[in-house]
Amino acid sequence: MTEQAANSSKLRTAAKFLVIVIVLPCSILLTLELLANIAGFGYPSTFFIKETTIDGNTHLRANYQVGYRFFPAQLARKPLPEIMPAIKPAGRLRIFVLGESAARGEQLADFSFARMLEAALQNGHQQKTVEVINTGIPAINSWVLREFAKEIVNYQPDLIIVYAGHNEFIGPYGPASVFGLSQNRNAALSGIWASSLRLIQTLKPAALPANLAKGWQGLEMFSKNSIAPGNKAILTCLNNWYANLNDIFSVAAAAKVPVIWCRVPVNQKDCPPFISDEAGLSPEVVTTIDQIKKDSENNDYQNVLRNIDKIRDAVPANALVNYLEGRAHMALEQIEAAKKCFKQAVDNDCFRVRTTDLFNDAGFELAKKHGVIIAEVEEAFAKASKNGIIGNDLIYDHVHLTLEGHYQAASCIFAAMKTLNAEFAKLLPARFPDLVEIKKITGFSNQDSIDNLTHIISSLQSPPFNCQFMQQKRIDKLQSELKVLQKDSNSLLDSITSTRTALALQPFNPAIYSRLAMLCRNDPYEAKKNFEQSLALNPFNIDALNNLGLLLMSQKFDQEAEKIFLRSLVIAPDFARAHYNLGIIYAGNEKETDSTPGRQKAIEHYRLAILADPGMENAWRNLINLYFRTKNYDAAIVTYQQAVLAGINDVYSAIAAGNSLMQLQQTDQALAFYEQAVASFPLSPLPSYSLGLACEKLQKFSEAGNHLLKATESGHLPAFYRLFELHFAQNLNLTNAQVAKLSEKACQITDFTDPWLMQILAASYLNAGQKNEAAGILHRALNIARNQGKAELANEIEANIKLATGN
Repeated sequence: MTEQAANSSKLRTAAKFLVIVIVLPCSILLTLELLANIAGFGYPSTFFIKETTIDGNTHLRANYQVGYRFFPAQLARKPLPEIMPAIKPAGRLRIFVLGESAARGEQLADFSFARMLEAALQNGHQQKTVEVINTGIPAINSWVLREFAKEIVNYQPDLIIVYAGHNEFIGPYGPASVFGLSQNRNAALSGIWASSLRLIQTLKPAALPANLAKGWQGLEMFSKNSIAPGNKAILTCLNNWYANLNDIFSVAAAAKVPVIWCRVPVNQKDCPPFISDEAGLSPEVVTTIDQIKKDSENNDYQNVLRNIDKIRDAVPANALVNYLEGRAHMALEQIEAAKKCFKQAVDNDCFRVRTTDLFNDAGFELAKKHGVIIAEVEEAFAKASKNGIIGNDLIYDHVHLTLEGHYQAASCIFAAMKTLNAEFAKLLPARFPDLVEIKKITGFSNQDSIDNLTHIISSLQSPPFNCQFMQQKRIDKLQSELKVLQKDSNSLLDSITSTRTALALQPFNPAIYSRLAMLCRNDPYEAKKNFEQSLALNPFNIDALNNLGLLLMSQKFDQEAEKIFLRSLVIAPDFARAHYNLGIIYAGNEKETDSTPGRQKAIEHYRLAILADPGMENAWRNLINLYFRTKNYDAAIVTYQQAVLAGINDVYSAIAAGNSLMQLQQTDQALAFYEQAVASFPLSPLPSYSLGLACEKLQKFSEAGNHLLKATESGHLPAFYRLFELHFAQNLNLTNAQVAKLSEKACQITDFTDPWLMQILAASYLNAGQKNEAAGILHRALNIARNQGKAELANEIEANIKLATGN
């Protein structure tokens, strides 16, 4: 064979190899992907979806399933209901905020720095001239923001603001994540690309792993994934942050979109470390740390510092010791030393949910390299904080901003905007409004203060916050503040007035219409009108749709409500609250068996609600009780077992499951079940009452009486009735003293409106020789019985009056 022929043969072999190894698999994958798209498998993976509204205009609206690429569907948090014209109108300023929950604003989403910027830049125009689109979603990080940036540069942005860095460890592909994604960069990038394919989405397991069966649990989900100081995962995470941020800046530069990067602040002074490194500590050192904590609680700061000096070499990177030392230095007005210690406490916190100087410095270096404008938000917060140490007046937990914090961030970012370029600066107002003006423009009200403080207290009472040093003292202080806010009798009226003022300034803002509708719920006509105005501006806001549906349900307009909930499910098929509300509507439509269409629909929607949100306790409860009421006892028991696995242990569900066991005549299991329920729910009378009924059914009357008596201790009225019925049927012997005490308590509970109970009380008075008291109660009981139309009972009471009076 000639050399030319040999080379030709090698080329053919190589070509065949490429076809077999690359071209053929890619062709098959492309074909399968195309078929998956045609068949409607999977979900859209972009942040925005193009929609045409009924007026014929094309908009881009938030994709509520965008998080599925990075999280299991049941854990993926939804974005804010952002909407914008697909083609940017002439003269419109369009700004995107890339960030996590801190940028989103959480309870203050309508008053976040993004909304404040939008309101300020609008500068009083009655027509919309500025859009600040907030992409913040809880638990995302730079891996996700990188994908968002690649998309949003195609939507004609005038500016991108990056406010991020807190979730690099716990978010997708982070070393402390619970989502099981690869931390290797190349593997992560491949996984992110693959997650955009409908074929891959279809193959993704639907069930949650056992460790996540409870569904979304906030920071608590990540609390076991601590990373000690010095762990090599910190450097890996830092390198990925740097690379992802570099990609974001590069994408923006290629599209010629300016970027503002924010150096983000954290709460140093009022957020003690979550987890400290205690590996290898001797019992003596642990005892000393306990003493340091006690001294700090008692404000004995000199002793705190003395004891820390004793163990300093043993705890070089113990975050709690760092924090307590900072607290002592601050109390003793040693401010520079305090600052250093508080920073060390953040750096050494093994639960890495706050960014550190390491990550902020890397971002700063990269921003300088790319010519990105830097907003020194951390510095602005320090200047606004006493002694330059950031605390809970600006950041209420670890990273989430108070209203004042959002204002400081917005002011700082506005100042950075002024430095972008002369042309951009011309579009901005001369100054940023003060906080009073911002509140007026955005409509921040007394009710918003109450709602936000309630949210803060609830957050801080939950893991992992409830385990922090001296947390209960802080919660008590916040609850006192909440009581003061709630005492304002004009709070609702003032809130409606301030919201209407904001609406006059921003008549194009759907969020303000929704807030006004919620405030006007006592006036259903006004509330409905405002919801409809909100939905006319943003037809894709599933929360507004859900709240309108609830309003219609409260007015008994179930058919109209049903249409609204179904409409929201077209937009977001996994919207758990809509499924739950449909379950309520359908469950109430028909009363017979689960073979009726309404009950079957209710079961289906309760199941879908649970599938979308495994932590939805009410959906589990209603489903279990629906199975019981429709005599599907096996299903009730199985569903209850599934609920327990999902971390739901609701007393009503437990009782329904126990009652199902009784109906199936599995009495031993039922009794054991009720006894366990008594232990699990010691404050509820229901388990004792149910156990009493079960014992009665088994003719264990003495035991039944004991359990029913226990239920009466909590004022459970049905237990009183059942005790008396057993007593009068001579199945149970109550003493005269017991009858007197129980009947008096039952009458007090019913406010002396039940003539049957009053007659029992009168009889106990007669037994005690108190004829006048007995007669008085009987006369009252007679009038009540007649007014209630209880003729037979009235005749019986009349006879007893004659007996009591001798007439």
